[in-house]
Amino acid sequence: MIRNAIVMCAGKGLGLLPLTENIPKPCIKILGKSILQRIVEGLKEAGIENIYFVTYHLEKKITKEATVICKKTKTNPFFINQKGALGTADAVKSAKGIISGPFIVASGDHVLDVSIYRDAANAFEGKSLVVLKRVKNPSNYGVAEVENGIIKEMVEKPKEPKTDLANLGIYVFSQDIFQELEKIALSRRNEYEITDALRGKKAFITEKYWLDVGLPWSLLDAMDFLFSIEKQRRIMGKGAIVENTRMEGNVYIGKKSVVRNSEIRDACIGEGCEIEGRISSSLIGDKAKVNSSGISCSIVGNGADIENADLQAKVEAKIATRKGERTSPGKFGSVIGDKAKINGIVPAGSLISKR
Repeated sequence: MIRNAIVMCAGKGLGLLPLTENIPKPCIKILGKSILQRIVEGLKEAGIENIYFVTYHLEKKITKEATVICKKTKTNPFFINQKGALGTADAVKSAKGIISGPFIVASGDHVLDVSIYRDAANAFEGKSLVVLKRVKNPSNYGVAEVENGIIKEMVEKPKEPKTDLANLGIYVFSQDIFQELEKIALSRRNEYEITDALRGKKAFITEKYWLDVGLPWSLLDAMDFLFSIEKQRRIMGKGAIVENTRMEGNVYIGKKSVVRNSEIRDACIGEGCEIEGRISSSLIGDKAKVNSSGISCSIVGNGADIENADLQAKVEAKIATRKGERTSPGKFGSVIGDKAKINGIVPAGSLISKR
């Protein structure tokens, strides 16, 4: 049985700014649990006992979150601090001499069917394996060419991909991997990329749900998936109050939140919120105050204060991320950062930080 896992939590989450200004991406909550909590729970179900969290950006917040989660799941947390955001190969290599025996590697910012971890662990037969999945947009990922169940080639974000098999960033490695990682040189992105070390490894192809939460609208996709695996369409936290409110579709209302005189459809409202207005297909953080004529396909951060505002999604939206301009695949509204205050109409595609 595989008892050890590395969870990579060092990234800055630039594609999700301003949400990640003060909160690491793995700590973002959806339906009452952080992304990281669901990952740890999945690893626990796969038989993992010891989890090594590789940190860098906002490391103290990751450490605090992971410590609480591991106590709940009865797993043992260990922390390895990277010297910088130096890439996936460096993250795994940082555990050399610390971890022994085979181990799972997982990214701390993915939303997925967590049974993939158990499937991968069960498929391990002593030689390293890489989890792959067929995707519609392979040029956004590392793409594998597979021959007789073995990875023949792995190319990072090719302009003209030869296959649709994406590298999910989930691996089961034997101890031999550390020697291979020592040979990897800096890439053009000034990172130590794990891509070269994956050639010759066993390919494990999954058809289960997996999502790289890298852009704002992906959080809404993740919310929809998590709703789909819940047994109830209405999820109410302890102490939540709902008055004179119409609810349609899937609705999550966190504990101690108060929702009055509202229309809520396919939305997640965090803990300790005060809500009045129309909200649809949106994710609202903890302790947010919302009095709005309409919020749709938008994300509101923790402690944000929205008064008489309109955040409507009527068209595809272009947003200017730190990774360049991106266009939403469908209708999208805006992203309001933690503790930001808004009053008035907010144009689609806006990213608003605390002022």
